[in-house]
This record gives sequence, C-alpha cells and structure tokens, in this order.
Amino acid sequence: MARLLIEAVNNNLQNRNVKSVKKVRSFADKAVQLADFISGSVREKYENDDEQYITVIEEKISIAHET
Repeated sequence: MARLLIEAVNNNLQNRNVKSVKKVRSFADKAVQLADFISGSVREKYENDDEQYITVIEEKISIAHET
C-alpha cells in the first residue's frame, strides 16, 4: 500500500506549484493520504506506544551515512 501511495505522489508532484496551497480532503489526494499516514503513524507510536504503522514506514526508509 505504501509503495502505491509513494508512486502516486511522485507522479502527481510534477504538476504542483509549491507556492500554491489549497485545502483538500485526504481521500481526494494521494499526497495528502501519504502525509496523513505518516503523521498518524508517528502519533500512534508516541501517544499510544503502538509501532505497527511506523514499522511500515521504517522499512521504506534508507538513510545514507557519511564516513
């Protein structure tokens, strides 16, 4: 699911003007759905000590370290 959302966001961002902001409902915009998922996952981890959603995100993140 997360992979599909990320692909949809990447495809949709090419047509965005970052200076233009408008209110939308998350069900109508894949980028907003992704942001909602991430923020909800962080909230669940720190407010309810529930890591099941943040684990999905952590599996998708690759952090490069400088040596």
